[in-house]
Amino acid sequence: MKMRIHILRLVSVFFLVLVLVGCGIAVIFYIDSYIDTNENDTPTTLSGTYRVTNDSFNNIALIEDDTGPSLWLGYVVSDSSTLSASGSIISKFNETYVRRPNGRTIDPFSESDPAVLTLSDNSYALFQFSDTNRLNDYAAPLYHATAVDHTSPEDTFTITKSDVDATHVQFTLAFDNAKFVSHIDDGILRRYDGTQFRNDVPYSEKGSFPDYFYSKNPSNELYCHIFAAITVTEGSFSNIYWTNLAYLGVLQLD
Repeated sequence: MKMRIHILRLVSVFFLVLVLVGCGIAVIFYIDSYIDTNENDTPTTLSGTYRVTNDSFNNIALIEDDTGPSLWLGYVVSDSSTLSASGSIISKFNETYVRRPNGRTIDPFSESDPAVLTLSDNSYALFQFSDTNRLNDYAAPLYHATAVDHTSPEDTFTITKSDVDATHVQFTLAFDNAKFVSHIDDGILRRYDGTQFRNDVPYSEKGSFPDYFYSKNPSNELYCHIFAAITVTEGSFSNIYWTNLAYLGVLQLD
């Protein structure tokens, strides 16, 4: 009787192995990493540092060459220097895209629905930065910038605001140690539709600027709140990886 049970167990294990081999075992990519927001920002600059704190199983070696880790950048323009909804935006992004361990990619730009996410009360929406060439959709796996060597991706990036003229400003993306290659034309970040950021949009024109949000008592000042995340999409694994969305801070437009 014991011999029969032992044989049955061996047969069960054998068939289990056949099933696993036949179906393939899902390889889940995961590392401990995040975007560290820096405290040395200035009125015209915001910085973030990508840090990998733990990769015990050398998962980072599983990434396909020239596909990641990649930097994604988003923004909200409002008439307030503080963004009370930043926590809600981060939570909604993490619920929609991060969904660890099985994340999802951000859809390519759509004219009919340009926002990356919209809060349930419609108070704010998060938009993706574009550049002078709107033909670029900044979709997976590259997004706005990609690590040159996926096994050594830690670097600091800085977004700098400068005036174009009396009514327009621009943001420039740069990396301290050139460990990422930017996919932004001339490194200049623009609004979701490729147009320049305006610093003089009155409340009466907000219908033409879906990425500009105003309070019940609109002020005469405008601010750009900037968010960032790192993602890994392609390689010898079956999931999509994101860091949590990070709020880098705010830059005044006017």
